[in-house]
Amino acid sequence: MTNVWTARASFAGTARVYAAGFSIGSKGYIGTGQDGSPYVSDYWQYSAINDAVNEINLDNYFSVSPNPTSGVFELRIADCQNCGLKIYNTLGEIVHQSEIHTPQSKIDLSASPGGVYFLQLTTDKGIARKKIVISK
Repeated sequence: MTNVWTARASFAGTARVYAAGFSIGSKGYIGTGQDGSPYVSDYWQYSAINDAVNEINLDNYFSVSPNPTSGVFELRIADCQNCGLKIYNTLGEIVHQSEIHTPQSKIDLSASPGGVYFLQLTTDKGIARKKIVISK
């Protein structure tokens, strides 16, 4: 799934509006703007430390087929004892929610309108996400 952010560190400066941000190489910079006073003239640097975070990539933790679908699809999960499934529409509303206890499950969204939906599977290893398209 795209457009997913992971928090790495909190901003240590004051909250502000109209700030400028940019990157040079692997470092990010943010500064200036307004924080209630007329103007702020500081700049902050963020440098990611590549080995400081041990991320688990769950992109291939489960599969959905067929995709696109008419509304009924199969969910296959690599290893899931007690997983929670939530499916969101593009407005961020939950259109389906269930507990998954088997490696294969059939999901029926045939009553839902055509469009893009986002599946979120919560496991003991983390959260895995996929996008699915319902075409009618």
